[in-house]
Amino acid sequence: MWKPSTDNPPNPFLLSSVKDRKEGRDKKVKILNGGPQILSARGSNKTLLHVSRLIINVWQCYDAQHLIDVTFKLSNPTLLVPAHRLILTAASPYFRNLFLNEENNKPVIEIDDIDSDTFERLVAYCYTGTSLITEDNAERILKGAMIMQLEDMVELCVDFLLENVSIFTIKRLYELEHETECLRLAKKIQEYEINNFYKISRDDFFLKFSAKRLKALVQSDNLNVNSEEDVLDAVERWFSHNVPERRESLPELMSCLRLTNFDVRLLLTRVKPLPGCETLAYKAMSWICEPLSRTMIHLKYIEPREGLSGNWRTKALMAIRTDCEDSNHGYIYRFNKRKDTWLQWDKITINALNFETILVEDDLYFIGGKIDHEAIKNVNRWNLNTKTWKRLPDMHKARYWSSVTELDEKIYVMGGMANLDQVSQSVEVYRRRYGWEEVCGLITPRYGARAVTLNGKIYLIGGRGEGDFKAVESYDPNTDKWTACAPLLREHYFPGVTVHNRHIYVVGG
Repeated sequence: MWKPSTDNPPNPFLLSSVKDRKEGRDKKVKILNGGPQILSARGSNKTLLHVSRLIINVWQCYDAQHLIDVTFKLSNPTLLVPAHRLILTAASPYFRNLFLNEENNKPVIEIDDIDSDTFERLVAYCYTGTSLITEDNAERILKGAMIMQLEDMVELCVDFLLENVSIFTIKRLYELEHETECLRLAKKIQEYEINNFYKISRDDFFLKFSAKRLKALVQSDNLNVNSEEDVLDAVERWFSHNVPERRESLPELMSCLRLTNFDVRLLLTRVKPLPGCETLAYKAMSWICEPLSRTMIHLKYIEPREGLSGNWRTKALMAIRTDCEDSNHGYIYRFNKRKDTWLQWDKITINALNFETILVEDDLYFIGGKIDHEAIKNVNRWNLNTKTWKRLPDMHKARYWSSVTELDEKIYVMGGMANLDQVSQSVEVYRRRYGWEEVCGLITPRYGARAVTLNGKIYLIGGRGEGDFKAVESYDPNTDKWTACAPLLREHYFPGVTVHNRHIYVVGG
């Protein structure tokens, strides 16, 4: 017969921060003088203290197996689990219905639809509100919790599965959703699909999505894509996998895209030729080309996907503020187009000044800088999804006020100020697998310059150092050489630099 351990029995108040769904309030718990005391805005302290003592006494009876009035017999493997009918009835509708059945008034009840280990854990959960969920038992506990109608435990299991999706794999979670028909799991998987749409749409199992499932994603305003063309690519790929069966569903799916975000050429060449989408394409083109007629043109969506403020990859401007009064922190801001204002998106701890940053996929790299007036080699990476830091290998040379850009999945760091206020000529390149490597140095040492990439080359523009700093030079990674380019018309120090339509624009500084 199973007997609960008396070593450090679980305290039923450790999970009392779970929200009371019916009344929408938090119960906060504090341990005072060796005994639990519930702190709440409602009810007298004496009444609540009585309730807390009552629960502790129930646990002690359970631990000592006093006043047991039912025993469950399980066969996989054989195990006897003693319990109290009243406690289980209060904890779960499954047990309430089980005990109200006259056939189950006998002292021993056989259970054959849940394995012994899972049942034992879930009975303990009914008493304590705690249970250890692991990679090995999460799926079994989820299925058992659904049978026993333990909603909080179902929620905990689903959250655990999604937090460890890389271990369980999204494909396995799809299978588990199909097996259990768990609504919370389906909802959480859909949230994961929305937040990881680009990645999901590249996997083979995406091609097996039903039209209904795909529609729920592409119509979401929070869909995590870099551009609307990503959504079009995904729908075309899904459609091409089974044209005969999906032809009828295609126009409805396409109507959920933000067609007015495409240019006329794309609408003509890619949307109009799709079966049943000709009218949609012409409506979108009319909306773009004839602004005065827009009130007469019916399209499901005309605004770009805004997404939530936390969904950073929706198309939006973001900025990092450093060197401010709070020198130990940096602030990340996101521009809200609808409200025409900047909002603080997050606050991060930064110990250095004058570093460089670059965004690569989901990671924000913080490179070099200075601490206590000394240049540093440090490189740290902050993930915008998990909001966690990772220390990367140091650069070979300490530097601040350097220039940084990405080309062919490599990060290049150029120039900057070294220790003793020396202007650096050094250039280093970072690859995830190999770390940092020094390549050909600059023609002219400089700091405060800005770099962009165009046609497979790096262009370093402006800055300060020795000589005329209208200078521009380009780097060809194929030859590992820098070449002087036509100079700027005037000097620019820390300018804004970007590429648009195969032209380099230099602004301010």
